[in-house]
Amino acid sequence: MSLVCTERLAIALAALLPCLAWGQGSTYRFGHTEHHFGTVKEEGGDLRHRFVVYNTGTLPLKLLAANASCGCTSPDYSKAPIAPQDSGYVDVVYHPAGRPGPFKKDVTVQTDGQPSATRLLISGQVTPKPLSPEDQYPDTLGGGLRIISRYLNLGDVSPLGGKAEASFEVVNMGSQTVGLALAEPTGPWMKVKLPGPLPPMGRGTLSIRYNGKARKDWGYVTDPIRLKTTGLSPERRSEAFVTVNLQTPAQALTPEQAAQAPRLTLDRTELDFGRCFTAQVYTRKFVLRNTGAKPLALYAAKPGCRCLRIEFTSQKIAPGGTAELYVHFDANGYLGPTAKAISLFTADPANPVVSLSVKGDFTPAPGKKAAAVE
Repeated sequence: MSLVCTERLAIALAALLPCLAWGQGSTYRFGHTEHHFGTVKEEGGDLRHRFVVYNTGTLPLKLLAANASCGCTSPDYSKAPIAPQDSGYVDVVYHPAGRPGPFKKDVTVQTDGQPSATRLLISGQVTPKPLSPEDQYPDTLGGGLRIISRYLNLGDVSPLGGKAEASFEVVNMGSQTVGLALAEPTGPWMKVKLPGPLPPMGRGTLSIRYNGKARKDWGYVTDPIRLKTTGLSPERRSEAFVTVNLQTPAQALTPEQAAQAPRLTLDRTELDFGRCFTAQVYTRKFVLRNTGAKPLALYAAKPGCRCLRIEFTSQKIAPGGTAELYVHFDANGYLGPTAKAISLFTADPANPVVSLSVKGDFTPAPGKKAAAVE
């Protein structure tokens, strides 16, 4: 081989060696792989920490990627190759806003060196930011008056004579003295007491007394309270809504009490109308039996849809007797698989509320089109 060829081969090998070496990777270490931020404030802004990586080998080291375990953490890293005996970095940012409480997150760093991946860990405790008055009272009643919610839940109330009382704080965050008055009367089953005129930042209570028997209904009901402000011109109008679950509570019975009580059994808890045509009314029935020792009252059956009409053959079943609950399903406009619910309220002390369901698969009658119910 000539001298010129030898020199050319040496030059080519010299150019190729860095590429071969690069593929073999380098060794490295992090100064530390865990960082604890301690206790920080939610409103204090993003938390930042830099992890330093040292190239301990004889070849360049490249950081290929840094992937966080969740969107609450944002990593960044050195993009240029890190020379032997030099250092690079991985910056990790944690976003505490909206995330009170303890946290422990990791970032996986991938490299072309050995090892190929390293997991970095950050942790800490975020104290929640103080709630502003707007946070504490997010709903408005007009004129600067605010309340925790305009939906006032009184919970379960028995329609057989149960009563409920509750109070809800109202705060005036406006710049003028404002009061509340009823814009319309409420139902006779509900008495509402409103706070007097409230000065700026003044507080009062909206109180409700509810009579379950006077409501004459069963299941979940909602009653509006229509309000207007006083002391302002023009007055402001608003609404609050009282929600109540009207049902008798289940009772834990001793064996002796259970033996003397009425008891409801059903032939089924689901009616399947099967494949039916829309724009027609279909009727099926549940058979109800009293297997207890005392007469069983059937208080109500409340459908979850206007498409259902309910009929009892009797609302009182003697011991050992039966009654039938007919369900009329008006399928007008329904297309495809459809399911609806019915709540059955009875005097069975161990099981006073029974959930029933009806379903069917509805198609247009031959030669007809039907629009789906929204």
